[in-house]
Amino acid sequence: MVSITALFVLMFAIAGPFIPGWHWRQIWLGVLLATAIHLLLWFVVHGWSISVLYFKTI
Repeated sequence: MVSITALFVLMFAIAGPFIPGWHWRQIWLGVLLATAIHLLLWFVVHGWSISVLYFKTI
């Protein structure tokens, strides 16, 4: 649950400032960056097996 909460917080923190201007490229970049960062929290919970998934998404 912490990881999902962190994902939404990161999405709004990184991509949120671009929503009023409708800058779609920067919004998507922020969302994808937030998704990659939140996978680091999965690593803390699930261990080394998640690192393979993390490095495949970068």
